Amino acid sequence: MNFDELIGNEDVKLQLKIASKAAILSNTSMPHTVFAGAAGCGKTSMSKALAEKTGTDFLKVPSEGMKTTKDVMEVMNNLNMDGYDKYGNKTGQICPTVLFFDEIHNMPLKGQEIIGIAMEEWYIATKNNYTGVISNIWLPRFTIIGATTLLGKLSKPFRDRFKMTFYFETYSEEELFYIVRKHAEINHVTITDEASKEIATRSRGTPRIAVSLLDRARDAAIVAEQQEVDAGLISAVFKIMNIDKSGLMKNDLKILKALYENGSPLGIDTLSILINEQPSSVECSIEPFLIQKGLITRTGKGRIITKKGIEYLQEEGHIAEQRRRF
Repeated sequence: MNFDELIGNEDVKLQLKIASKAAILSNTSMPHTVFAGAAGCGKTSMSKALAEKTGTDFLKVPSEGMKTTKDVMEVMNNLNMDGYDKYGNKTGQICPTVLFFDEIHNMPLKGQEIIGIAMEEWYIATKNNYTGVISNIWLPRFTIIGATTLLGKLSKPFRDRFKMTFYFETYSEEELFYIVRKHAEINHVTITDEASKEIATRSRGTPRIAVSLLDRARDAAIVAEQQEVDAGLISAVFKIMNIDKSGLMKNDLKILKALYENGSPLGIDTLSILINEQPSSVECSIEPFLIQKGLITRTGKGRIITKKGIEYLQEEGHIAEQRRRF
């Protein structure tokens, strides 16, 4: 994975190229960075491309596992030590490891505290269980990339350690079209432009969803013994998957109809019960798309359906008539 293979986020790529090049020329690590934004919009791919660009190791670390000093040290023991002597002095060109923490907001506060110090001081304080003596263990330079859908849930001291923050927005249909075409080429899937556009339209602005839909279309083509994914096949796939023309699925429609029927704001916990999903899943994966489409909105008392949301339900035949006025 490299920057040239990634579609979109050109401003992010440019800034990362500048920061990484400056770090190499200065023989240091580039600033710790946060990638914030919707799930499936390329944060992990961008992190891997950064490691490839700088020729460094890429280490994906479970955020939830950073609970104690021991947990953190087990990760730090895998850092690249090239370019240092045994005392931590630089003796040549260093190769700072990229530590990638997905959903970094799930990291325990103790882990945030320990890693936060290491990010700036380049050591970890450990205590000998027998003598009680505290020792500072030096660390080679490294770069933390934290991906999150909930930036506000990071503690402020930890968040302030990150000197670069980038926000990943959903992709345009044109960008998604090219992503579908590119992945089809990589995976030797023959697909028409019309079918590619249909996938892009229903991908909710998310590359991960676009690639997943392409995979489902490929499977359908294999079963149907078709050499090409065309509009007819893709239409049948979407019907089976209960995905409508705008990318809305069953749970989206359940939320819209519940808000319409209730006639008053509903909280995230109530909505999660209605569709049998975790509140965090509704908040991070379902609700943002409905808000972006202008179908629901947030208020101080909860979520409400918009006029556009009601009109959408009417047009798609989910409700007979508008009972409430805006």
